[in-house]
Amino acid sequence: MTLRSMVISGAVGTALFLVVFTLAIDPQLRQDVMYGGGYRLLVSWGPTVTAGVLAGLLTVYFGRRRELDSRVRQALTTQPVHGQLVWLGLCLAACVVAIAGLYWVLSALGPGADVSTTAPISLVPRVLFLLALPAIAIDRLITILRGEGTGLSEIAVKVTEPWRWLGLAPVLLAIAFTALLLAPFRVGWPPVVIVVVLIAVFLAAAFCEEAFFRTMVQTRLELLWGRWAGIITTSLLFALFYALIQPYLVLIPLPGDTFVQHLGMALLIYTPIGLLCGYLWACYRNLWLNTLLRTGLFFLAYPPIG
Repeated sequence: MTLRSMVISGAVGTALFLVVFTLAIDPQLRQDVMYGGGYRLLVSWGPTVTAGVLAGLLTVYFGRRRELDSRVRQALTTQPVHGQLVWLGLCLAACVVAIAGLYWVLSALGPGADVSTTAPISLVPRVLFLLALPAIAIDRLITILRGEGTGLSEIAVKVTEPWRWLGLAPVLLAIAFTALLLAPFRVGWPPVVIVVVLIAVFLAAAFCEEAFFRTMVQTRLELLWGRWAGIITTSLLFALFYALIQPYLVLIPLPGDTFVQHLGMALLIYTPIGLLCGYLWACYRNLWLNTLLRTGLFFLAYPPIG
């Protein structure tokens, strides 16, 4: 068995074990998962699977993924990937701690604090620990010390090849499909000012998280373990991140009061999102597509289902 096969088997096995374990020990989680006769399962997996299939077909027939992957490998070949992953792990842990700490600060504002005030403040840990510090350490610091950056950020944000925008089709499909499934639960929209603030907050959060999890983490794991091992492992890390920060989320918290419930719901909701985002990134290496997808899904999920 090759290393990548072992990683994939281990990641999938771990995910299945955690899902079964959390469902087995928590009756409330089972009820939440089967909300509306399994409606949450449909909302979580239906759009992601459909959009993922479309993304794959468009890449196979119209893309030049081998050439793009070669550019990515060339950008990372001389980099200390293992050390960079350790640094990224420390940044992720610091982000979780900072989100928890900031939650207590925001709580001091009182229950009457407006979302237009608390939501932008809640972005600070993401901007600092998922974008600024990783970028400084990985790109700028290496440029200073070794005279070269990774070049990966340029691939991610300077998208000049037309075929790399074909991913817009599966992104819009996923957003439209999700909107259709959530339409029965939409009871109205917040005031315009709140909507504008929410879109800005979701856009910033999506950019920071996708730059971190997909561009920085997944790409390096792909280089070490292979495409699907990187996608699956990063998706589970992404879900675990959201499980850990659930008690401190200002917007779109998942149902549940215990860590077991948070972990189970995060695996249900965020693993498929992570898989789609990861596959979209692996196909097109276009950070803007990932950011658009996450922003759209964020916005559709607010306010959360009952």
